[in-house]
Amino acid sequence: MTMFQQAKALSLLFLKGMFWLIVGLNALLIFVKSLSYYTPNFNSGFLSDKKEIFYQTIYPYFFYGHISISSAILVIGLFQFSKVFRAKYLNTHRLLGKLYIGLVLFVSAPSALVMSIYATGNWWIKGGFVIASVLWWWFTYKAYLEIRKKNVQQHQRYMQRSYIISLLAVFLRVYYYLIVVVFDAYTPNTYLFVVYASWLPNLVLFELYVLLKDAKPAIIKAKSPN
Repeated sequence: MTMFQQAKALSLLFLKGMFWLIVGLNALLIFVKSLSYYTPNFNSGFLSDKKEIFYQTIYPYFFYGHISISSAILVIGLFQFSKVFRAKYLNTHRLLGKLYIGLVLFVSAPSALVMSIYATGNWWIKGGFVIASVLWWWFTYKAYLEIRKKNVQQHQRYMQRSYIISLLAVFLRVYYYLIVVVFDAYTPNTYLFVVYASWLPNLVLFELYVLLKDAKPAIIKAKSPN
């Protein structure tokens, strides 16, 4: 292995480690924070403007359904996309995959959609959450359909798309913290920006990656001598 290859391998290992650390810490923080919502405080925090809808609509049922499993979905996803874990514990991988799909399709994505309608902010903000919620459900459902057809590659890609939407919860908090706390650059449009920035660029980059990966064999074949 050359020095360049060693440096590349170490860099990838470092990035994977940082990703696990960031997602893992956020999952833990989300879980800890969710415990406080079981005695709701309408004077500050996430529920500060939701007292009326909390007691007069179906909102609390979906809210508690969503927060009760958010951390679990993030942690499950980390293990599902680990090649080492998948190779060593294939049966557990399949079990966790079924759990992830079931939780997203029947609890987390539908509850996220309802919560999106009542999200704080204008309809651009609500729309960002609504679109993400619908895509989350659709990508997960497509992942289920593809694995039923034994199409492993497409299953993996749709699961990756689904997890990109799952990570909205992580990137939204990271970006908001960086903009507001670290750089002290809050503006009235900050929340609007982070709502879309937390999932849309990641999804676009992934689609570009898929396009380039699929096009690579054709490019190599076109360049090869006849």
